[in-house]
Amino acid sequence: DGKWHVICALWEGKHGSYEIWSDGKLRVSGEGLDEDVHISGGGTFVLGQGGDKRKDGFEDDAAFSGDISHFNMWDEWLDKADLRSREKSCKLEGNVINWNAADIKL
Repeated sequence: DGKWHVICALWEGKHGSYEIWSDGKLRVSGEGLDEDVHISGGGTFVLGQGGDKRKDGFEDDAAFSGDISHFNMWDEWLDKADLRSREKSCKLEGNVINWNAADIKL
């Protein structure tokens, strides 16, 4: 549609709780998504490429096409007030992935 959108995906590993927010509205939520899972540090985070095939290399048919800006990641669950606050401020930086300090490889 040619417009910028704010998207937030929340997930916690103990119960597998998740929420997907878009432009300040809760779009989907649930539980049981990879419960009892802990993500260890030291890996590689890939943004814009489907990960369900678990192969090396780039796959055109699983690629995001568009623009991404101000991608940040935190290691905590955000409540509705936190989401709204962070949505309105481009100055907030993630404590896991920080858009302004990220080592981005294209």
